[in-house]
Order: sequence, then C-alpha cells, then structure tokens
Amino acid sequence: MFEKGRHSLKEYFNNEMNSLRDFIHTPVSQAFRQVQKQLSATAFVVVLS
Repeated sequence: MFEKGRHSLKEYFNNEMNSLRDFIHTPVSQAFRQVQKQLSATAFVVVLS
C-alpha cells in the first residue's frame, strides 16, 4: 500500500514538473521573464543613483 502510494506520488511530481517545464517554454512566460529582467535592471539603476 505504502509503496503504491509513493509511486503514484512520484508520478504526480513527474507530471507536475513536465507541465511546469511546458509552461516555462511558453511565450507568455518568456515575455514575463523579459519584463522581470527589465524591472530588476531598472531597480538596480535606481539603487545606484
């Protein structure tokens, strides 16, 4: 029983990681990362000045 539970949990996590990986490769998240980079760059400049 416990072994079966652990296996399905592992499978669940594998599926989660795969969907997460798919999401990371989507254009939306790429655009989001781009915005994040620009925001942190702007914050960096503001902190320096």
